[in-house]
Amino acid sequence: MSLRFLPVAAACALSGALCATLTLGMGCFDTEYISVERDPVLRPVGDACTVDVECATGRCVAGVCDDGGCNNDDDCRNDELCVFGACEPADEFACQPDQAPQLSRSPAGTVEFGQVNIGAVADQIITIENTGDCLLTLSDAGLLGTGSPDFHCDLCDPTNFPMRIPPFRSIDLTVTFSPTAAGDATSQLMVTSDDLTAEDEGRVTIDLHAAYDGAATIVVEPLEVNFDYVAVGSNRTIDVQITNRGTGNAALTITDLFVESSTQFTIPPESRVNQTNPKVLGHYNPDLADTILIVPVTFAPQGTPANHTASLLIITLDGTTLHVPLSGSSLGPPQITVSATELEYKCQGSPLDPCPAPEAYPVGMVAYRQFTITNSGQSNLTINMTLGGEAGDFAVSPSFVPPIAPGGMMPITVFFNPSAPSDPANRFDPVEAFDAMLNITSNDTDPGTDVLKTVVLRGFSKGGQNDQVLKLEMNFENADNSWAGNDYRDVDLELVSPTGFSCAKPIRTWGESPPGSGNYVVISEEDLCDEWNAYGQEGQTNWIALGQYEEPERIIVFGLGPTGAEGGVFRANVYYIEDCANIPTGLLANILGIGGSILLGILGGAVGIPITVPPDQISDMIANNCFDHEGSTATLHISRDGVEDAAPQVRLNNKGEVREIATLTRSNGQFCNENLGVLCQ
Repeated sequence: MSLRFLPVAAACALSGALCATLTLGMGCFDTEYISVERDPVLRPVGDACTVDVECATGRCVAGVCDDGGCNNDDDCRNDELCVFGACEPADEFACQPDQAPQLSRSPAGTVEFGQVNIGAVADQIITIENTGDCLLTLSDAGLLGTGSPDFHCDLCDPTNFPMRIPPFRSIDLTVTFSPTAAGDATSQLMVTSDDLTAEDEGRVTIDLHAAYDGAATIVVEPLEVNFDYVAVGSNRTIDVQITNRGTGNAALTITDLFVESSTQFTIPPESRVNQTNPKVLGHYNPDLADTILIVPVTFAPQGTPANHTASLLIITLDGTTLHVPLSGSSLGPPQITVSATELEYKCQGSPLDPCPAPEAYPVGMVAYRQFTITNSGQSNLTINMTLGGEAGDFAVSPSFVPPIAPGGMMPITVFFNPSAPSDPANRFDPVEAFDAMLNITSNDTDPGTDVLKTVVLRGFSKGGQNDQVLKLEMNFENADNSWAGNDYRDVDLELVSPTGFSCAKPIRTWGESPPGSGNYVVISEEDLCDEWNAYGQEGQTNWIALGQYEEPERIIVFGLGPTGAEGGVFRANVYYIEDCANIPTGLLANILGIGGSILLGILGGAVGIPITVPPDQISDMIANNCFDHEGSTATLHISRDGVEDAAPQVRLNNKGEVREIATLTRSNGQFCNENLGVLCQ
């Protein structure tokens, strides 16, 4: 930086040597001026700069004074390379006529990632080295497009190329793998360079391999073993089946299997499992015996008659512990009493029946009758109920009944929801009824006639004047219709009227009863069909679910007469509510803190049974603890006046999905859809 122009005398005062030089050469007069320059102050490493001469090191790189050190090429200029921590001119490594780059990579063979679980990420470093005697340039690198999409290479982005590697230097490419499904996964990493001796004229192919065998899932059937009554000195054996219903081909390893602290319940020595003699089960295949473990459990009561309980303990390699409850009694047999032998369905003229007494129920109405099953014996009573005969319009609740303790009782409700007149020859004043039977089988074998009890069901229903009744029944696909199959998929049916009213599954509110007890029961229920029915211009409708899986779900529309809703379009939708399959029921029961029987009762639609967790959390519990989510196919059976006309299907792939499964248009008093074969006359 220059000083000001100063008089020569003043300048001489600043420097005698300078003044002497000036005096000898040209004299020194007060009226003359000279320009004096100071040496520039150079900037240290790290300061901002614009040109090299501003820096003490003579290097200005990317606007900062630089000392020439580096970690990678980005720390150097475009015409430089980072070599052993110092930026060197790239031209110094340019290939001469007698030189060539040479690409070498490590590992040399297939890059193995091994087993990687879903949700985990594994990585492998692939080192690319230049073992030649001049500069190696990589023009691109990337994963094979037809390989598994579960492999990733972030550094392979095209913006990172070209990459230059001096002799005896290397770079690392990191490839990651995160599986999305079970099975083997393969791909290839392709690296292209100017080493023309490398494989396909400079292109090197690196094979990648990883795998996810899946997750083992233990399923135990039955979840609880009730031996009922066995006399002292006698015995009874029940088989417990253990299978692996997990995903992929993951093996299930059982490290411990034994009966806890009991002499009344035993398993054979050859069925016991311990850590020195584990049992390995492959994925369940009904045709392969070695994928099924059968454990015979024997109850042989001794000593004074009493109730007995124990547990079959099962521990797996991953730490899962299942307790299969065992129970039996030597006190005495159960004794079943059914309070009714016949239930007749006719209007009674009560406030619950909106019709005079006695006469048949109008088609579309929902009526119910109740009876009780009592156990007056000394051991638990187990029952199973099935409907027979003309049972299509009858339904039973609860569909699953837990064992009834000695002295206990269970109320049973049987619904009648007619979809057609019971006596077509006498449509408005039926003489004949729908005749069905509720068959109740139990473990009461004394006398032998107690094994089967039958309640006759007789339902009278009448039609309206030119009133076509529409019945929609929706079934959905379960992979396994046994409770041991642990398939909790759920699909709901909805019908929407031409003006937008909806009829669907009621909304239930659960609460503790009594407060603070930790037991949850249904305390209120909102009928979603009420607004439709109150409107009254588009007929009357109701919803009901049947069976232990809430399938089929049924919606009936009636009361439109010959002209109601003419030209209107009714739309049937299905909702995929729960899509989780293959979670062990016993594990879920443990998570919820409830017994297996109670869980089955709740999931199967049992009413009046308290549980110890808010039921609106059950879906979350299932979703958070299952290994496999599967789609489901729903089938809608469309019937008019009791005759099925069509059964369209729709595939639901994801939880939360809503699909329209059918539309029906009113024409001349009939529900029609020519595309479905639901024809109008």
